[in-house]
Amino acid sequence: MINFEFVSNNPRYRADRCSSCRLPAAHCICNQTPCIKSRHRFWILIHPNELQKPTNTAVLIRRTFHESRLIPWQRSDFSPLIELAQRQGVQPLLAFPGDTGNAGHQRERWDDAEGATFLLLDGTWRQARRMFRKNAWIRSLPLVSLRPTGLSQYPLRRQSHPHHLSTVETAVALLREFQDQSAAVELAGYVALFNQAYLASKAPRGSGCIPG
Repeated sequence: MINFEFVSNNPRYRADRCSSCRLPAAHCICNQTPCIKSRHRFWILIHPNELQKPTNTAVLIRRTFHESRLIPWQRSDFSPLIELAQRQGVQPLLAFPGDTGNAGHQRERWDDAEGATFLLLDGTWRQARRMFRKNAWIRSLPLVSLRPTGLSQYPLRRQSHPHHLSTVETAVALLREFQDQSAAVELAGYVALFNQAYLASKAPRGSGCIPG
């Protein structure tokens, strides 16, 4: 696995930031970060570029679900992900849009009494599709295809399509779909807290306003 403390080479992000929540130190929310209990867990295959971005949402999942895992995507080596599944004896459910040509593996209902392990692909939509196409093992996984009924509410990143969800919004939707409303509400609340703190950190000093 990887160290998910924030270190960026991008000069735009070299402010005095907390290495854990990735917010400017004056707006750190680490002391308000919940430890969310759920029978479900998340494995996240993350594109290396995302580790350089303070607005990445996969890290919000990792910080609140201690059983979650961040796994770095490597162009030709998926062995860490496969070995993790073999060690733990589980077959993850791949959360991905239904227009991937993987329709034969889609399922509508699951027996999730003991909890599910969800695999999320974290990157831009182009990067996530590349991750999907490049590995036959990932393509063989059972597919959970969410059908969002609303638009993405994550204001810090622009989606390529209005109905595409951020990684953390996908996690919230999965928790709701798989009947863990309490965890879904708690995660959504933490995301709202992060959004508010991030936007407040961008407000002009002395304005007292959060940019719209």
